[in-house]
Amino acid sequence: MNQAANLAMFACKRAKPSHQLTELIKRSIDDVNYRGKVTINYRDTSYYSEDGGFHPVFITVDVKDSHTAISEITDLVYVGDGTPELVPDLAFDFANSVAFARFSGWLGMYLQETTELYEMWECNFLAYLEMNAYDQIEVEYS
Repeated sequence: MNQAANLAMFACKRAKPSHQLTELIKRSIDDVNYRGKVTINYRDTSYYSEDGGFHPVFITVDVKDSHTAISEITDLVYVGDGTPELVPDLAFDFANSVAFARFSGWLGMYLQETTELYEMWECNFLAYLEMNAYDQIEVEYS
């Protein structure tokens, strides 16, 4: 198999949002006439480093005409003693085909482990939404 065929095969398998998540995001956007960037913030207000809970998640979406595309997902976690701060635990940058994992660093979206990590994350996130784990959901238009 030549190099172009290998790259094409990897491109087909890269991590990407499911139809289910994309449709859920579309329904979350209140202003159907808006065009531009939208960030949806999902928060469990009881989440804290010592108490646990569900990590805050920010999903950035590009809205153009009838097309809605998830461009970035960031899952945050508290880190540090004393005065912990929220830092990215996982980030999936679909616009640039890269991902970030706090303990691994930057990864390409075409890697099998990135695809598996993303699919596991998305499955968990959708389950948390189904459980009403996030008691504060805010939509920001920019």
